[in-house]
Amino acid sequence: MLDDKKGQVAKDWNKLLINNEEGSDDYTNLIDDNQLSFVERKFLSVTYAFNKPKEIFGFEIQARNDGNHIDVGDNYELHYWDKKWVSLGEKKADDTVLVYDAIPKSMLYLLKNNSKGKEEFVFKFDEEGNQFWVGCSEYENDKSFYNL
Repeated sequence: MLDDKKGQVAKDWNKLLINNEEGSDDYTNLIDDNQLSFVERKFLSVTYAFNKPKEIFGFEIQARNDGNHIDVGDNYELHYWDKKWVSLGEKKADDTVLVYDAIPKSMLYLLKNNSKGKEEFVFKFDEEGNQFWVGCSEYENDKSFYNL
């Protein structure tokens, strides 16, 4: 929860409810700044209570992941396969999305985090620009998979 327009995190709340319940065993997973911890509910509501009225400017939400996403400040390098891995250059992430212009079409791609991490998967794009991971994606059973 953001306290101001500069992105400062509000820490002056006095009660945290998950699905209107106080004292949930996993509530600390919401506030621990660990991108790998999570709260899992079929339907989830989170309520912060303050001692006095407070204006809130936004929320930061991290999708559940295993650490394999774009981290601001990390260095990434995109490669494509053309009988060997060819680099399209290294970029430092200033957002959770990396933009590479003029990449070759209909190739296998590999994005490496050069700052940390080892787990990487090759991926492709379909005609609409949807990214999918070979061997891991619902697109694999689509006949267009073989025509890329």
